Amino acid sequence: MKLLDRIRNLDASRRVDVVSKYIPVLLVEHTCNLMDTQTKTMIGHIHTDLIETLRDRLEENLPHNSKSVFRLPKPAFIEETTTLTRIRNRYFGLVVDKSPTQPLADARTAALERFTNLLLDCKVISNLHSDRYPITDPTIAGHGEILATVNRNAAPYLGVTSIGVHLLCYVKTNDTVSLWLAQRAANKSHHALLWDPTVAGGQPASMGLFDNVIKEAGEEAGIPSELVARNAVATGCLSQMTCKPDGTCMKQSLYYTWDMQVPNDFVPEAADGEVAQFELCSAEQLEYDVREGTRLRPAMILVVTDFLIRHGIIAPDKEPDYANILAAMHQEQLVFEYADKGEGCM
Repeated sequence: MKLLDRIRNLDASRRVDVVSKYIPVLLVEHTCNLMDTQTKTMIGHIHTDLIETLRDRLEENLPHNSKSVFRLPKPAFIEETTTLTRIRNRYFGLVVDKSPTQPLADARTAALERFTNLLLDCKVISNLHSDRYPITDPTIAGHGEILATVNRNAAPYLGVTSIGVHLLCYVKTNDTVSLWLAQRAANKSHHALLWDPTVAGGQPASMGLFDNVIKEAGEEAGIPSELVARNAVATGCLSQMTCKPDGTCMKQSLYYTWDMQVPNDFVPEAADGEVAQFELCSAEQLEYDVREGTRLRPAMILVVTDFLIRHGIIAPDKEPDYANILAAMHQEQLVFEYADKGEGCM
């Protein structure tokens, strides 16, 4: 398989079988004016199989309260399609009940907490994460203001954008470059024992991107904060629509990257149990890993390919798909629209 195909295969939005299973997720806010209107705010999308799981649980345990917590679409909402249409005539609504003195962001967050608790109750997720992800409106350029926050473990089930930061520590000797890779610990819930760049971490809502790089570098690799602050160089942002192998948890994944050249005697140390070991890999090994290998966490094929392009290992004269690879590494977010005809919910 060509490198271009490997990268394109990371993009779930190219798969009709995946896209056709999703409908939009909206925050439905009750307003207290004389017209008794409602405000709907798009925040993401949800897999229709998950809706049926939630429906069964709500109908079993919350027959009288479900409508005050969630708006569930009617069961017959799958539209037969052979194209990647973005328009749906159903949506999944999270009801926002706000008291007169409560900040709107807090009321929205409370609605998302109810959703998270339902995922726990249905055993869709097994535990809560210590980090929270920001919720924004994907229909607004740049995503606009933060509307609320949601637990990191629940966020993928709402199609919330996932942001990761990556620090790539490399050694350069004459015309050769090598990169420190980190093997994920055996107890990681996802992609255990596969390999990441030197430092990789999710981005919480509570801190800046570079501050998170510094924090993760110290926690995962034992790298002093002053070394990162002084030497790390921002190198860009990659974007993909990723999902699990079964098509669930489709979301936009943004990977912000930093390079940091380190001396020959630099050795990262596994500090917090997230990493099993580190390995210094040659450019030849890295190129094999992105083109043919199976060691890298799938999404990290994207990040390591970008590193190899940046350092001239994968170059236009040697890679006939060079321009298409660059385009494929910056995939537009798929945002579903909905036709509001009063049919969205039960």
